[in-house]
Amino acid sequence: MAAVGIVSETKQIVPLVSDTTLPELLSFELDMNNGLLSMVYSEAVNADSFTSTSVTLIGASSGSNADSNVNVTLTGGSTASANGTAVVFNLSVAVLNSIKQVEGLASSLGNTFLSATSSTITDMTNNVLAVISASAPLAASAFYSDRCAASLTWYQLDMNAGTLLMNFS
Repeated sequence: MAAVGIVSETKQIVPLVSDTTLPELLSFELDMNNGLLSMVYSEAVNADSFTSTSVTLIGASSGSNADSNVNVTLTGGSTASANGTAVVFNLSVAVLNSIKQVEGLASSLGNTFLSATSSTITDMTNNVLAVISASAPLAASAFYSDRCAASLTWYQLDMNAGTLLMNFS
């Protein structure tokens, strides 16, 4: 009977290096017709960590130069996106109406910019977003205008006061 030999091999353990790379917002698209803000990141992000109030849409007061004085911070909406490199945020009706009321903001590709604080979103290891400042905002990569005509949703006629109040979508 042959002897069974024991082979011993030693391997050096490579130390685990923590992920310290901040995720970056690479591009975004704004769809004013469907109320969607679509964002693409440099790495997988935790969609549940998205904080809309950390995002500000910035317009242009003249020409196509961003003007941080022409802006709306996102205050309402939701996302049903899964974790990954793309997050789609559904803007609330109130936010959409706020955007539409600001002249020079998000009415074309040339006046649609975005700034974001570090608390906007985290990656899968809780690294915060690389800041996009209001002084150097990210330009939209695509823009889809609102093509829906306004419609009357309710009205109130007061014959005594001689007033007619109308609310449109």
